[in-house]
Amino acid sequence: TTAVESILRERYNSARGYQVFELGRHEFEVRNSAHTPIVDLESKRCTCREFDIDRIPCSHAIAASCLSNFDFYSLCSEYYSVMLWSLAYADPIRPRAHNR
Repeated sequence: TTAVESILRERYNSARGYQVFELGRHEFEVRNSAHTPIVDLESKRCTCREFDIDRIPCSHAIAASCLSNFDFYSLCSEYYSVMLWSLAYADPIRPRAHNR
């Protein structure tokens, strides 16, 4: 969705200044001025917990995915996909009858 796209763009801009170190095949240490979180791209987790809460990649996960040439859009929850949103509203919503 456009709201998620805006969040990703903001987080990508933050991620550009981070130093990323590969710890394992899918694990990364991300260093910025405030924290040193650990990202696991395979399990879609970061120790900052932001990724866990909104299921949109945090800036640390984006930085790690850029280092590993991994598409960070694929880390977003399927609940944010346009296809799923359109399915949610595919059936008409009918107003309830007034009870007098």
